Amino acid sequence: MAIDTNERVASRVRAVAAERRVTQSELATALSISKMSMSRRFNGITPFTIADLTNAAQFLDVPLTELLSRSTPSTPSSGVPSPQGPGEGVTSVSGGR
Repeated sequence: MAIDTNERVASRVRAVAAERRVTQSELATALSISKMSMSRRFNGITPFTIADLTNAAQFLDVPLTELLSRSTPSTPSSGVPSPQGPGEGVTSVSGGR
């Protein structure tokens, strides 16, 4: 179970870093760890520590919970999250007579 959690958290950190256009090297520097250590964390081999995640969240300018969430938040191409849930705001148009 810990391996799944490590991989899930690593996947979220990778995704958020990519969204923010932050490289592994830049994040390693921000966390004061080697590039090799960051690579091992990014690949889920070595777990991120709470301190790593706290510092990464600050550097990436996201809430810590975003790095721990199970999935990516739904963000339209405008970059602004939709206030509507799935299926809300969708209207059907009938062509009946």
